[in-house]
Amino acid sequence: MSPKKEMTIRDFAKIAGVSVATVSRSLNNSPLVKQETKQRILQLAEKVGFERNASARGLATSRMDTIGIILPLEYDKFDQHLYYSSLMNDLREDLERSSFDLIVSFATNRFTGKSNILRLINRKKVDGLIILRETLDPEILKFLETKKIPYIFSHYPPANDEIPFDVVYPDHLWGGRLAGEHLASLGYKNILCLCVEGGIHEFDLRVEGFAKALISKGISFSEQNVIYSPFTIKDGFRLVIEHAERVKKADALFAVTDLLAFGALEAVKDLGLRVPDDFAVIGYDDIPLSAELHPPLTSVHQPREEMASETCKRLLEKIKFKDKYKSGVKTVIHPYLVVRESCGAYFRNTSRKER
Repeated sequence: MSPKKEMTIRDFAKIAGVSVATVSRSLNNSPLVKQETKQRILQLAEKVGFERNASARGLATSRMDTIGIILPLEYDKFDQHLYYSSLMNDLREDLERSSFDLIVSFATNRFTGKSNILRLINRKKVDGLIILRETLDPEILKFLETKKIPYIFSHYPPANDEIPFDVVYPDHLWGGRLAGEHLASLGYKNILCLCVEGGIHEFDLRVEGFAKALISKGISFSEQNVIYSPFTIKDGFRLVIEHAERVKKADALFAVTDLLAFGALEAVKDLGLRVPDDFAVIGYDDIPLSAELHPPLTSVHQPREEMASETCKRLLEKIKFKDKYKSGVKTVIHPYLVVRESCGAYFRNTSRKER
């Protein structure tokens, strides 16, 4: 059986009893068509399932109604995918609500080494880009500016204040501060921090905010309190076991990601410490699994929904007002603390052993 032929605009115009031009104008909301005619054509199009394809629509309007999302390098690693998949779902929901399609890609083709961004732009596949990376190669940024392609960075804090592009990101310094203030308010004094190694800006900011909060409360904290680890759950577990003596002398631990906190939580139990009675653990990101642990993990909630909403809103404004939009705007969003049982919020005054 031969495949069913796709309905063309000429086919639909014949069904509607109007010209091709009237159909085109109606679908593009042209003021040249009477409102009642336009409404009738739109209702009929929905009834018979007719929609102009993206290429034809682009030729008429210079718009694809499609956004490209450029993924971070670490997106396909299982541990980190747990967070980014939640952020992607929020971005997709906001874009679909505004009737935009998505094309998801890495910045570079891992097999050919060629730029996927150049390919998307040169083939006129997208109207704009959401970039889930801290930055891009200067040549790619210059290309986007030359082509006047709207784009916005999201999630990652900029390395400095002198940025030439728009960026929406959570205040990691503030989030670290929330974790430190919470542990201090519960009376913990000897606190360790499990941080991702490699000098990654967002994680260093979390540690900095955490340290400042503790010091402001009169609690000693320095680089000696920090244990550096790779990103994975397995490494969080391993590093806590390797530093068992330090951990047993402490009464709490702040992990800069929930993934590290998951590993640390299990390792602390293996060391014979009860959580939260003997030892507190607090994480960062508040990924959905955090609430399912035993005990459930207290965590700093990344404002994914708000970050996605603001990112999409600003990008769509840039697309709509391309020639009038000011670039270099930083939008900072505050995370908040989700208190659960892992840091003794409910049990410390009644059942935590004195150390």
